[in-house]
Amino acid sequence: MQDVLFLGNGINRAFNGDSWNNLVEKISKEYESSLTADDVKHLPFPMKVVALSGDRVDKAMQFISKDMNFVNSERQSELIRRIFDLPIENIITANYTFELEQISGIKPSLYSYRKIRKFTKGCKGKEDKFGLFRYYQPDNSDKKIWHIHGDITAPSTVIMGNYYYGKLLSEIQVYTANFIRRYNTLTKRGLVCAEQSWVDSFLTKNVHILGFGLDLSEADIWWLICCKKRNFPDTKIYFYVPKDKKHPLGKAKEALLLSYNVDIIDDIPFDGECERFYHRAIERIESEIKNGGKTNEIV
Repeated sequence: MQDVLFLGNGINRAFNGDSWNNLVEKISKEYESSLTADDVKHLPFPMKVVALSGDRVDKAMQFISKDMNFVNSERQSELIRRIFDLPIENIITANYTFELEQISGIKPSLYSYRKIRKFTKGCKGKEDKFGLFRYYQPDNSDKKIWHIHGDITAPSTVIMGNYYYGKLLSEIQVYTANFIRRYNTLTKRGLVCAEQSWVDSFLTKNVHILGFGLDLSEADIWWLICCKKRNFPDTKIYFYVPKDKKHPLGKAKEALLLSYNVDIIDDIPFDGECERFYHRAIERIESEIKNGGKTNEIV
């Protein structure tokens, strides 16, 4: 399989649009912050947690993780089922929650999630912070689900704030340099380079980004996008945004994405109903995969 899905929290927000705002409000009250959610509204979510908790990120995540479970309706389950059934082996997600695992039949409990946690052969020792080699694979499934910014089974793994984003980016940069050397050496010999991390798939395969705002605070992802352009120019990134919204990304971010050779898919009709947009986007991704990137516009 030559395609990868990169999934953000937009899928959940389509059914519970104020979920992040609720979490921010809870953190503000728990830490009796002098700041309100409105005071930090212009900060990216990971930085809001830092500001409101006084940089007590680990404790803040332990406090709110029990409430981070978003599968709450049959319509949401139907949408997630369509995502899970895409002909894609690797699903990369920035979400901390386990909606994808739940839809595969896993009971919604930390114990059940931990039972399907696995590590690649690239993992040396115990990986207890950064999820470069950690994935979840439901029984009787070939799907690998990578929670690249941590997950609720271990709140200490959640990437929040400048310190942890910087540490994660450093880990990715060191790993990527070694991976590119290994990849080039093996491919020159006509050998297959076995995947050892989600980074491998992101760099070497076509990536479909859906429901992820790609805020500029996501330094790890922006760096990988740039690295992918420089080292694997024959692979593609497709970034899905609604049609008929004037500059939904903003002109500056759109220009940045285009500079990195990202294909902005902005011809999917949007009538104000996010759920309907995501169903159309999934149909478009299915078509992209089936036809090798040559598709007709969804109407």
